[in-house]
Amino acid sequence: PVWQGTIDDNPVAMQVRPIANGFRLAHQGFEVAINVFTETEAAAARLMPAATAADNGKKLLCPMPGLVVSIAVTEGQEVKAGETL
Repeated sequence: PVWQGTIDDNPVAMQVRPIANGFRLAHQGFEVAINVFTETEAAAARLMPAATAADNGKKLLCPMPGLVVSIAVTEGQEVKAGETL
């Protein structure tokens, strides 16, 4: 569904999708999750610790599937740019 209204006297249309505890709004390529809580839920949510980003500093992440056919280094070995892993 699309919500149409005005913000600061400017006409706006944005996509609204329901999610758990709220809505996801999309407008001109940007998306934001909006949480809707009861007063009790909001009080509990304020006590939750802030999420931290995972430390991936020592991991090699690959977004595409593949098959490892050989490993040219050993664990703990120091490698330089351009060397085969």
